[in-house]
Amino acid sequence: MRFVDMLLAGLGVLLALAIIDSLGPNLRSVIIAVGGSTLPVYAPVVRGTVLSIKNSIFVDAAQVAGCSSARLAIVHILPNVGSSTLVLVTIGVAYFILNGAALSFLGLDVQSPNAEWGSSCYWTDGPTCATPGGSRPAQASRSPLPSLR
Repeated sequence: MRFVDMLLAGLGVLLALAIIDSLGPNLRSVIIAVGGSTLPVYAPVVRGTVLSIKNSIFVDAAQVAGCSSARLAIVHILPNVGSSTLVLVTIGVAYFILNGAALSFLGLDVQSPNAEWGSSCYWTDGPTCATPGGSRPAQASRSPLPSLR
């Protein structure tokens, strides 16, 4: 858990950058990097849920009934851990998208034929990501604001 605490201190983005740098810039490495850098968020939740379920009465009853430790883990503990983890993953989907877009904005993204939010924000001359749907109306081809690049 000390390693997880260290990653929660803000090294997740650096871990994602290192993963993408070692695997190369493609969609698979972005998915692995974003997933790997967010695993420390889920580890304490899963650990806490398992520890609380492990001390439940129905787990003690299953042990007394003669269930093996593998059966206890698969049948009794895992389904109860899945619900809280599913809620956390659902909440984290927006973070996955924004983290992937941030990596794409830095140039560590899917290559040019495939579209990605971060690269489209980087290569446009205006605020394309600020409008609903990610595209500007046809009449507003130039932004009135000066470009920051």
